[in-house]
Amino acid sequence: RSFAKVLTGQASQHRDLIFTTHTGDGTKNIFPIRSVRDSRWKLIHNLHPEFAHTNHSDLDRKPMAGGYWTEWAALAKTDDRAAAIVARYFERPEWELFDLQNDKWEQHNLIADLAYQARVTQLRQKLAAWMGQQGDTGLVHSKPRLLQDRERWHPDHFVAPKAK
Repeated sequence: RSFAKVLTGQASQHRDLIFTTHTGDGTKNIFPIRSVRDSRWKLIHNLHPEFAHTNHSDLDRKPMAGGYWTEWAALAKTDDRAAAIVARYFERPEWELFDLQNDKWEQHNLIADLAYQARVTQLRQKLAAWMGQQGDTGLVHSKPRLLQDRERWHPDHFVAPKAK
């Protein structure tokens, strides 16, 4: 569907909802996610919360790639706030709901707040219908890193690359 009218100023909006997917690539990033978003709300479905959320930046510690994860892992050993941030990155709940109008950095998951359950139900239905239309079965195409296999993903077990 063309969005030319938005580009030319003839319209200010293209769609009411957007849907996003993440499945993985090769043997990394194996953490299937689906989401739906409108102008205010984002509902995220982490299809397998028993998987560790990982990506190339925390798994591939290559020289000259920066010490981002190495530094966070070291800090997490002595700083509770850093440990909570690292855990939040790797361990994702099955469902997340964010009010983008009041929480643009998506720091406060509202999924358990009873005041938003009608919104959650509505967005879940829209996401499920869209996945059905797409033929999306949530297929996992490669072996994931499981939360229970902490040594395979937790930054305490990563070794920083040796300087040359």
